Amino acid sequence: MDERLKFVARVLDGEKIAALCREFGISRKTGQRGAIRLAA
Repeated sequence: MDERLKFVARVLDGEKIAALCREFGISRKTGQRGAIRLAA
């Protein structure tokens, strides 16, 4: 869960989802879904 929170925090700080997905080793689809879910 901690990794998800880091991911979403960085998305909310304005970093590009595609770059973060590469860094975290996840697909863009998964990254976008996770960011939307946890930011809501």
